Amino acid sequence: MTTIGEVTGLNRINGRVIKISKEKGWGFISSFDKPFTRIFFHWSALEPTFNILNLNPGAKVEFEPMEIPEKGWRAMRIKVIENGKPAETPTQGEDMAQESKPSENLLP
Repeated sequence: MTTIGEVTGLNRINGRVIKISKEKGWGFISSFDKPFTRIFFHWSALEPTFNILNLNPGAKVEFEPMEIPEKGWRAMRIKVIENGKPAETPTQGEDMAQESKPSENLLP
């Protein structure tokens, strides 16, 4: 396994959570250095004091990217620097179609 740190000389990099599946326990992070790169993470890579159920899209994180053969890059040892804002849920009576619109903050 190779870490980006071994390739670039950096051990940890900063990024932002762009997508989370709290039910399945995984998500994607985009590095600030390469904003259009998606790096997969599993909840077990979060620092022990932080629960994925409290993690929100937009959270600023510091992590160690690791290349796993035949699977690609994974974020390991994720430290939450600043959590994102919780997603707003529509109140009763609002148009539910608004909820299905793609977020402008997420990458395609």
